[in-house]
Amino acid sequence: MKLVRWLLLGVFATALFGVAFAPARAVVPPTAALEDVRGPWWNGEASVHADGAALGRLAWTLDVRALFAAEAALHWRFDNDGRRLAGRLARDLSGFGLKAAGEVSSATIDHFVAAYDIDLGGVFAVENLRLRAESGALRANGALRWSGGRTLYGTGRQRGAVDLPAMRATLHLEGDEALLEVTTPAAQRLAEARLQADGWLRARLAKRFLALLDVPWPGTAADDDFVLDVAERCFELPPEPSGRGLAVLLEGEFIC
Repeated sequence: MKLVRWLLLGVFATALFGVAFAPARAVVPPTAALEDVRGPWWNGEASVHADGAALGRLAWTLDVRALFAAEAALHWRFDNDGRRLAGRLARDLSGFGLKAAGEVSSATIDHFVAAYDIDLGGVFAVENLRLRAESGALRANGALRWSGGRTLYGTGRQRGAVDLPAMRATLHLEGDEALLEVTTPAAQRLAEARLQADGWLRARLAKRFLALLDVPWPGTAADDDFVLDVAERCFELPPEPSGRGLAVLLEGEFIC
């Protein structure tokens, strides 16, 4: 029985961090579509559907004033399960940018992590998220809060459930690797995930995080010590002439 629990824990860790680092095409439901589109392209709205289920209502408006600054931009909002996420999407001569703030329900997020057999509870709040793509690099900063809640996970016929608290994660680049560090709101270490240039994801869980999952670790390790290490190949990146493995630069603090 203990072996089954460790196997479930390993799958949970790689799946959870795999969602964070996987390319968009890997986590967006293949059947996602806009339906019931209304209004002209510069001021319209539509229902967002995935796998036959309605996720919410998306609306957009052209920012006319931005045209005078050689920029094409849209203000947008996404209403989902009584919550709203809103922002601005812009394209100029040097790249594009995205701003977002608001809340996303766990029911909406669950559609994007269903492939990993994870069911999350709670509410996700985005605070001043800013993305900027320019000259082959992507920069990001902002905050993402998760209230915590009941989380279900599994593999095959085996299922697990745990009540998780709010957590904080810091995402940044270390050389050719993207690093996601997860802590409690009091900055106590929980886990980290490292995405390597060759597409391998390495997740390490601290003893404290295992305690939250109700899986006590035997031995005398400190709560901050990493005691479980798992790895999974997320995707393959084509080699670059400069030798730089990751063309994407991610920097910022995310609270989940």
